[in-house]
Amino acid sequence: MEPSDEEFRDFLEAEKLVRVEARRARRPPNWSRSGTDAFVFRTPVEVAAVARGTVLVVINISLERHWNFKLLLGSSEVLLWHFTDWPCRHRNRGCPPCFPRRVTAREHEHRRVAGRGLDCAVPLRGLADATHEEVFAAFCKRARIVFELPYGGPVVGEQLTF
Repeated sequence: MEPSDEEFRDFLEAEKLVRVEARRARRPPNWSRSGTDAFVFRTPVEVAAVARGTVLVVINISLERHWNFKLLLGSSEVLLWHFTDWPCRHRNRGCPPCFPRRVTAREHEHRRVAGRGLDCAVPLRGLADATHEEVFAAFCKRARIVFELPYGGPVVGEQLTF
């Protein structure tokens, strides 16, 4: 059963924690390969010491800045940030007036709106030149997540050129 709009709002507004596990003491996130071009990092998120959700980060290594950041409550998406190499063509049809009619920004946030899910998007300002680490820190701040692990992107090796 999908959480109610109130449960989504309460979860997004709550202080959340990604805890360091004793056996992993201060090691960076564990990335796994997903297909040939993507790496995924997934970790539980706690609210008041209870695992309630997940942070999911996806990097497409075949493109320079193709990153997705997700906050989930159970298996339902609460907040999405998309970073792409190309301008997006997102239309906010049926969204409240506080949303622009179109979003063409390469960096944008999908916000949950009652009755619309995550169909409504807004541009993200000030992150066009940010590194993945800086964007991740900004996402955690926006989602009210204290991330106890040290940052670490995926290890991908060198790109071969012919």
